[in-house]
Formats: sequence, structure tokens, C-alpha cells
Amino acid sequence: MMRTTRYLFFPLLLSMLLTGCSSWENQSWERQGEEGKWSVEIPAFFVSATDLNASAPLQERSPDRDFFLIIRHDPLSRLQKEQPQFTLEDFLDLSIERLLVDIINPKVPEAGPHTIGSLQAHQAIITGQFNGQAVFYKIAVVKGKKDLYQILAWTSAEKAEKLGPYMDRIIDSFKEE
Repeated sequence: MMRTTRYLFFPLLLSMLLTGCSSWENQSWERQGEEGKWSVEIPAFFVSATDLNASAPLQERSPDRDFFLIIRHDPLSRLQKEQPQFTLEDFLDLSIERLLVDIINPKVPEAGPHTIGSLQAHQAIITGQFNGQAVFYKIAVVKGKKDLYQILAWTSAEKAEKLGPYMDRIIDSFKEE
């Protein structure tokens, strides 16, 4: 009897561990965005928000998971009018600079080029302290046909490893229509 229980217990335990580790893949996802302009896939557990960033047409949060997302865009022509040689790297630097104003002891360990679909992009990770809490941000800037997009997801630093795959999937699902 003991031997049979052991043979049943280990496969069951392994199955539970694997299910727990890959639960983000089994999560329900939905496409959101500005119709006819752009869209992105987000987990169904997000709820719409209006107080994260006034200039962001997409603002989502999951308070029980301490997980937030905004997507905003700026017309490329306006930015290039202000600075003719404005690049995607400049947009990432400007976006990071705006974030760092409120972050104490910021670190930007990763920043660099990325491709989202067929669009040029750059992304970075930012960590630091905000309102006394350790935070983790993942930001991507994407060059569209007429706009530059900023995708920003963040959570507490302690949840970064668990929510990182969600952030990656959200960012990589971005499409300009």
C-alpha cells in the first residue's frame, strides 16, 4: 500500500507544481486598445482605471495582484518638430527620465532594442523605491507609422518574477492597426 501511495503522490505533486508555474499561460486574455489604431492583449483579471495617467487612453489595474498597466502615444511629427533628430532611443530616455522623478534609488539594469511584431521598439527595466515600497517597472517604446507608443507595466518588486511573464506577453502582443 505504501509503495502505491508513493507512486501516486509524486506524479500528483509534479502535476500541481507544473500547473502552478504555468498558470499565467492558462489565464484568459482579451484584446484592448483604440479601435482602428492599436491594440494589445491583457489578462482578463485587469479592470479599467482612470487615475493612473491622464494622457493614457489605456489604463488598467489589478489591485489584488498589485499590477498596473498604461499605454499612451505621442504623434511622431510633433516630437520631430520639437527636435528634428528625435529617435526611438530619445523617446525611451525621455520616458525613463519622467519615471525617475518619483523613484528613489533608481536602477535601469536592462535597456536596449527590441522588436514587437515588425515594429521597432526599445525596452527597459527600472527598479527602485516609490512611496517607501520597492517597485519594478517594465517599459517599452514602439515606433508606429505616425505615433510613438509607450507601454508601461509595473508591480511591487516582490511580485516581479511572478508577473514578469505577463508583462512580456502584454508588450509583445502590441499591434498597430
